[in-house]
Order: sequence, then C-alpha cells, then structure tokens
Amino acid sequence: MQIIGDVKGKNVIILDDMVDTAGTITKAADIMMEAGAASVRAIASHCVMSGPASDRVQASALEEMVFTDSIPYTNRCAKVKQLSIADLFAETIRRVESNESISSQYLI
Repeated sequence: MQIIGDVKGKNVIILDDMVDTAGTITKAADIMMEAGAASVRAIASHCVMSGPASDRVQASALEEMVFTDSIPYTNRCAKVKQLSIADLFAETIRRVESNESISSQYLI
C-alpha cells in the first residue's frame, strides 16, 4: 500500500463503497497517520462490518467512520456513525409513483 501525494499535517478522508472486515481501510488509516496526517476519517456507503471489523476500527487510527444504514449494523463501535437514508428512499419512491423527476434530489 502506498500513498500518492502528501498527507503531512492534513485531515484525510478515505472513501469506499463498502467495508466488510475493515482490514484494508484501517491499514490505510494507520499508514496515513504514520505519514504525518493530522487525522483520518472514513466514509462508506455500505457497512457489512463482519468478523473482527468493529474491533479493527476501534483499535485503528481512524477518528471516525461514517456509513449509511443500507445494511443493518449491530456490532456497535464507538467510532462508527450511521446516517439514515430512509427519507431519501421514501422521497424517491414518492416521486416515481407521482411520475416526477428524481434526478434533482441527487444533485449537490
């Protein structure tokens, strides 16, 4: 694993689509801190978080990890925060049923 660019003194955000056992993402966070990052956070869409994932996250250099609640997460970890996507899905379903555009709700 190698860092491309300079992270020294910077707040790093690692983005991923899914975290399963958290081995890769926690190793990446540890490497970022060893390279002088001020802090490391992770954001992912889906948290499978199987096996030792919660323990790995808790023991890692990650300051926090943020997921959506697209997958149930029961083995809680103090560093993990979940964001609900229920309202977003509900509005999408409402718009589809009403024959309205859904693209505007996904534009930032």
